[in-house]
Amino acid sequence: MDAATVMQLATPVLAVAGIVWHQQHSTDKLRDDFNAANREQREATDKLRDVVMDLGQRMARIEGHLGVGMPPNAEETDGNGLARAR
Repeated sequence: MDAATVMQLATPVLAVAGIVWHQQHSTDKLRDDFNAANREQREATDKLRDVVMDLGQRMARIEGHLGVGMPPNAEETDGNGLARAR
């Protein structure tokens, strides 16, 4: 084989190898970026969930303190849980 034939065969092979390498490199970079963004989103969601849970507990304590949503006293009901007319 002469040098021209080797160059004609090597050029497409090297071009395809370069394209495959570049595509793999791009895919790896996109995957890393996606994983970082996904991690940040999960952390933000976890923080929001913690805030909502804390507020829910605080609301439950306030409602308990104020007696909101509590059933009336047993002596004020008709036995079915309904308030007796006065």
